[in-house]
Amino acid sequence: ASPATEENVLFGVVGAFLFSLVGGLVYVVLNMAGFLSALSGLIGVVCAIKGYSFFAKKESKRGVVISVIMAAVVIIIAWYVCFCLDMVEAYQYWLETGEVDYAPTFFEYLPFGFYDLTVNPVYFVDLLLSLALGAVGCGSYISQMVKRQKAIKAQQEAQAATQALADAQAAQAAEQAAAEQAAAEQTTADTAEAGEPDAWAELNAQVNNNDSDNA
Repeated sequence: ASPATEENVLFGVVGAFLFSLVGGLVYVVLNMAGFLSALSGLIGVVCAIKGYSFFAKKESKRGVVISVIMAAVVIIIAWYVCFCLDMVEAYQYWLETGEVDYAPTFFEYLPFGFYDLTVNPVYFVDLLLSLALGAVGCGSYISQMVKRQKAIKAQQEAQAATQALADAQAAQAAEQAAAEQAAAEQTTADTAEAGEPDAWAELNAQVNNNDSDNA
């Protein structure tokens, strides 16, 4: 987007949230498949930044910060959903083995999963890894964005310098043309003034000749 384009922050926030959902979905899928779901943190941040710039029509440091926040929120939600899914599965297993008398469904367990987080701190490791990889992606993107902005600024300065030189040359040419025109007009005026006495002299001579003929 052009640097002169106005940044639509509200649309950017919406875009960052919608695109960061991709990272959340990847987190859930990788978790259910047994892979390292922390990689989704990087994916979520990159997608959120792209979503912000697409909807806001402009890249900015503020947009990066908003995108990181949106991606972190979505990753935390995805992480909690995965935790609840694991715990519901665990309760089903405990019900089959007779360790518990009742196994809640996912939606029944969802509001109360926070209580089990205190006794399952191992889940925080994956969350921290996700957020750390998201921070790495954020830092890399900011570095690239700064380089792009510097390149754009240098290009704009070069264009401004070229335009200033062209304007100066055009002004100089206009001044020279005006000076030449003034000189030409002055020459014409001087020639006209020099020719007036000769015309009067010829007229007087002609009158005198006529008088002589008449005499």
